[in-house]
Amino acid sequence: MDKWGTSFVARDVVVASLNYESESIYVLLKASHVVYIHAQHLWAVKFLMPPKDHRVSGNDGVHELTMNILSRIKSIITFLEDD
Repeated sequence: MDKWGTSFVARDVVVASLNYESESIYVLLKASHVVYIHAQHLWAVKFLMPPKDHRVSGNDGVHELTMNILSRIKSIITFLEDD
């Protein structure tokens, strides 16, 4: 069972991820627990979030999810929902 109450059994295939805080930019939440999800719920594996020339308090770098990439992600999700 993970920190959010999602349970898994032996031999489940899971994906681990890190949390990002988002508004118009994304900041890695270093103190956050790793998020686990069942692999069959995974819709997207990899997409670009380039670093921005900007830092937030604590000198943490930020990343940007561009409108182009977000549009592509949404079109893939729409395709998968229609399938």
